[in-house]
Amino acid sequence: MLTQIKRLGGALINDTIRAADHADSAAFDALEPRQLLAVNILNPIPDAAIAQNSSATVINLAGRYDNPELNGTIARFDTTLGAFNVVLYNNATPITVANFLRYVSEGRYADTIIHRNVPGFIVQGGGFQRPSQDNAAPATIASFGTIQNEPGISNLRGTIAMAKLGGNPNSATSQWFFNLADNSGNLNNQNGGFTVFGRVIGNGMTVVDAIAAVPRFNADSFYGTNGLYSDLPLRNFTTAPVKPENFVSMNITTIPELTYSVTSSNEALVNPSLNGSNLTLTYGANITGSSTVTVRTTAADGSFVEDTFLVTVVGPPAVGAVVAAPQPAVVKGQALTLTAKNITDITKSLTKVQFFHDANNDGVLDAEDTLLVEDSSSSGGWTARIDTAGLSEGSHRFFARGIGANGVAGPAAAVVHRVVPPPSIGALAGSTNTVGRNSTFNLLASGVTIPGAPLKTVEFYRDTNGNGVFDAGIDKKVAASSSAPGGTAAGKVSTKGFGVGDTMFFARAQDKSGAWGPAVAATITITNAAPTIATFKGAPAVVKNVGDPVTLSVSGKDLDGKIVRVQYFRDTEIAGEDTLEPGNGVLDDNDVLIGDITAGGFKLVYLTTRLPLSPNGMDRYFARAYDNDGGVSTIAFTDVRINKPPTVGDLIVTPSNGDTITMFSFSIAAADADGLIKSVELFRDTNGDGLFTARVDKSIGKAKLAGDRWVLAITGKKLGIGESRIFVRAADNLGGLSTTLNTVVTVA
Repeated sequence: MLTQIKRLGGALINDTIRAADHADSAAFDALEPRQLLAVNILNPIPDAAIAQNSSATVINLAGRYDNPELNGTIARFDTTLGAFNVVLYNNATPITVANFLRYVSEGRYADTIIHRNVPGFIVQGGGFQRPSQDNAAPATIASFGTIQNEPGISNLRGTIAMAKLGGNPNSATSQWFFNLADNSGNLNNQNGGFTVFGRVIGNGMTVVDAIAAVPRFNADSFYGTNGLYSDLPLRNFTTAPVKPENFVSMNITTIPELTYSVTSSNEALVNPSLNGSNLTLTYGANITGSSTVTVRTTAADGSFVEDTFLVTVVGPPAVGAVVAAPQPAVVKGQALTLTAKNITDITKSLTKVQFFHDANNDGVLDAEDTLLVEDSSSSGGWTARIDTAGLSEGSHRFFARGIGANGVAGPAAAVVHRVVPPPSIGALAGSTNTVGRNSTFNLLASGVTIPGAPLKTVEFYRDTNGNGVFDAGIDKKVAASSSAPGGTAAGKVSTKGFGVGDTMFFARAQDKSGAWGPAVAATITITNAAPTIATFKGAPAVVKNVGDPVTLSVSGKDLDGKIVRVQYFRDTEIAGEDTLEPGNGVLDDNDVLIGDITAGGFKLVYLTTRLPLSPNGMDRYFARAYDNDGGVSTIAFTDVRINKPPTVGDLIVTPSNGDTITMFSFSIAAADADGLIKSVELFRDTNGDGLFTARVDKSIGKAKLAGDRWVLAITGKKLGIGESRIFVRAADNLGGLSTTLNTVVTVA
């Protein structure tokens, strides 16, 4: 016998089908306030213009609309009391959602039951399948095993959470429950917190509340269980047997977040249909007009939005005008360019433009007219390039018409254009046949004849690319004249920047109708100016020590080009086989080339030890420059003084042995042949390698001049205990440094 249960609360779940302890409650807690967000239009469908008789258009609706509230998988619960939808928290509880969806995808939630109902607390399912026979016990759903707990989201009214074993936070398998009230104060903390992994959306809680209102019975004694079916909801039940239809059963599936419907205000013109998220628009044959299409997008929570757009079906493209170039006439034999303009093509269906010649001269495009060109690309405009060699001089009419994507021709436009003979020039010559660069001369075009309209201009050009043929737009214009008195036009030309050698020039005439005549040519020889060196110097002017570098540099210019190379020489003489000595002050074959520089400001860093020095300490260097046309400058020279370093003659230390209080006296003889001794400094071999190393070996003091020797006295304490090697080095007034002498001192 089944006993109907009247209590609201219930004992806490402590086995695989129990969800959580719950204090008795006499009323439902309110659902947490939540703003209901409608479906948004992310990418509205734009108005469209379609060519008449076009094929169907397919528009993908995916990604155009979104409900920001529904950012997870949508689960649909189809129950015996109605259907409702649940949005799952894929991002917040990925393990739990994946587990739930696995049961859904493998059909284990098909024909399952609500096996526990605690009004004001929870309704629980996901554990058992409905029996197929009267009085049969529900079958346990096959489990995929336990999963990791993912608490953190509050157990508020309308949320769905995983059931689990008492005292084991990570024991959830297939069972879940819906919170009928705000159970966060209890379930958020109990047993590690119960994992909320979704919530009911739309008006779905009306169905959940209806399930909670189903009478519940204690069926443990009937099925021989202990607490498993103590709160079992049964519909339309009074006495045994329990029939399959008495259970609150359900199927769980997943559904899309959004579904679509579509209408058209003129289905004869635009007939819409849907296949999933693909909207197909089919157009009526041989008709034009407009239709308003409305797409309604409905979200799983019941919110929706309507996206309305206008579809206009129009006729074939029409050419508004034809423009001919050059204007106002074309010279016979030259190309005529026809361009179709002001094309009406709302549907963007234009595939090509056809150009015709009015062969029968009747002013109407008909079957007797000649098709000249079909342009199938809009790149550079819809154009036709026509050879006029076969056209007679005089006026001609040309047509242009557009062809749509469906092959239908639009109305044509026409233009009338003249074919005229070209102007001509008899000959071209220069006022001189040879001219230097960076100067001027005159080009003279004689025998200028203009058969048609008056002269507009005679233009003169340089053969820029050097191919011996006039190339309009490539060869550079260098002069022009708008008059030709006596049939001769003159143009003043500057040779600045011209290359050296023979240069070809052209001249051509244009009349005021815009027609150009053929070009005539003349050759002028351009000569080169040599580069010059303005200054030549060495730095430093005085080299401190033999072996130190000297930097040689020049400044100069080239009036009609640029300096590209500088050669440097050292003044030397050949004293014998393989022997060089200071030179004679003149650049000759004996002098040594020490640098050939083509970059970096033409500077040369030269080591002074590479050749013998002059007796007076002066070295002479020569330089000459080359320009980009092979011109060579005159020779420039500069002198650099090489300082002779000072010398140290001997180093005497008294005594050579002592203790830390012994006063050691150092006496040094130093001399400088071409200057003065500035200092004599002593150093201790700090690293003990027996070699003097500047900035490593430590200075122990500078000697003072006493008579003809330099003297320094220091105590043994300053030298340190043990054997010390002492170096001495002299410096002159120009910074020259002597070689070092050394001695050994022992301090006990």
